Amino acid sequence: MRSLILTVLLLGITGIMTCLFSCSDSHTRTQLDTAESLVDSDPDSALRILRKIEHPRRKQESVEARYNMLLTEARYKADSLPLDDSIVRVSADYYERKKDSSNAAKAHYLAGICDYTNKRYPNALVSFFKADKYASRSSDTMLIALIKRSIGDSYNEFYDVKTALKYHKESYRLFKKANATLHADFQLITIASAYIDLGEYKNALKYAESALKQSIESNDSNMLFLSQELKATAYLRLNEIEKAASIYTNLPKSNPNFSEYNYMRLGEIYLSLGNTEAAMECNRHITTIEPGVNAITINQLIIEKRYDEALNLMMKTYEIIDSVTKSVWTRNDISFINDYFKNEEKKSIASINAEKRKNSGFAIISVLIILLVAAGYFIRVIYLKKKILGNLLEAENLKNEVNDQKKLNMTFQTDLKKNRELIADLEKGICELTDRNISISRNLEDAESRVTETRQKLEKMKEHASGLIVSRFSILDDLLSEYYTCKDTKTEKDRLYNKVKETIDSYINGNKMTEEIEETMNANLDNIISRFKSDFPNLGISNIHLYMFLALNFSTSAICVLQDTTPDTLYSRKSKLKSRIRNIGSDSELYLRYL
Repeated sequence: MRSLILTVLLLGITGIMTCLFSCSDSHTRTQLDTAESLVDSDPDSALRILRKIEHPRRKQESVEARYNMLLTEARYKADSLPLDDSIVRVSADYYERKKDSSNAAKAHYLAGICDYTNKRYPNALVSFFKADKYASRSSDTMLIALIKRSIGDSYNEFYDVKTALKYHKESYRLFKKANATLHADFQLITIASAYIDLGEYKNALKYAESALKQSIESNDSNMLFLSQELKATAYLRLNEIEKAASIYTNLPKSNPNFSEYNYMRLGEIYLSLGNTEAAMECNRHITTIEPGVNAITINQLIIEKRYDEALNLMMKTYEIIDSVTKSVWTRNDISFINDYFKNEEKKSIASINAEKRKNSGFAIISVLIILLVAAGYFIRVIYLKKKILGNLLEAENLKNEVNDQKKLNMTFQTDLKKNRELIADLEKGICELTDRNISISRNLEDAESRVTETRQKLEKMKEHASGLIVSRFSILDDLLSEYYTCKDTKTEKDRLYNKVKETIDSYINGNKMTEEIEETMNANLDNIISRFKSDFPNLGISNIHLYMFLALNFSTSAICVLQDTTPDTLYSRKSKLKSRIRNIGSDSELYLRYL
């Protein structure tokens, strides 16, 4: 009984404790969610919430990793410097082990920020490279853009401006893609400044003008000052002094960004313009910086009106100041970065070797599986062979029975074949008779059609011949009538000659005779004159008439009268006409046949 009571009490206490821990975990997650939602807009509030979460409530490794990362981010955004990178590296290790690429990238990025703010630039660069490696596997464009920008900033600290510019341009593209307008606009300032350091002043001018346009649209006074200052510097380096002066002289000197560099450049502009008083005023500001002796010397040179020497010394002073504010690569820095890349390479090789070993194991397993399958297949084949032999014996018996049936059916098949052949012959004969009847019917129809057509042609020719006879005898009738009328007169011969000539002329000139001749030849000689005209489209009408008269075997004297020419001319024309007909090609023999 006592043991039962103790068991019940233990179970109750365990349930209560579990409930308490569960409630505690839920409250902790709520606090972390709240802090995460405030870390961008109100990092101070997020920091206060995180500091209230006590260590016992962060015993779970996942909770501790998230807490450390949020705490580091809140400190960085609340400017709670210096930053400690130890806690966020714990988060980075945890997320790497869990293969959480997105959080691993963010943790390494924050670790890099810690190193960067503490001026441990080689360490920062290695952390940013790690963050970039993990971020490339995620879809967080904004985080990738921030990492690229930080890598560019680190290279700037090593004075490797060309490499820094590459990363800053990439981060600008990603900020634009993520619609982070403010970040993208300030990257324009960074890119323009890099181009000035590289001596590419036209590119610097282009990006400075873009930044100026964005600063006007967003009404950002800080960006406006920086973009104008960069634009003026670009004009100054391009030796466009007037443009540089118009911008630099209007820059507000009360702006906190107006530094000794600006006074140095402004003094350089004033010296180039010959304004020594304004240059002296700029030098008075430069005396507050290192090395001061050069500023005093510059003042002295200006007083002595040795402006070229003053300008050269001012430029050297600017270069000294600029180099002091920049870091350069040291051997230790290079060694540190090289060690990082060597370690990454070793990790890659180890990963490849592990993958090879893994693939080798898979290959061995695959071979074993194939061998097992082959053995099973071999056993199955032996079994099937035995079964097939039994089936073959049974099939042989069936074959013998089928052969007996075939012999019985052979006679029937032979008789059936003969009957089919007889039927086929009969069908063939019927088809042939049918085809002959159809052919005879068609031939009769064609013959009737040709007879009808021939009759029609004969009727037309008869009518045409009748017309020709009438027309020929009408000429004879006219000539006889005229002869009868004037035969007893003294001038009958003259009148008869004139009448004959008049009749012939009217007949020729009216084209009546040639038209009738052409019609007759076309109707009776397979349309020869029409074909002749088509084959000789450029041949004159007199040559066509000459061909018709020659084809009808008119005498030379008759043709001379009809064409009003001499025999010699007629022979020449006839020869030329024959020559042209011979050159036509395939139809020349047809035309020459009538000549």
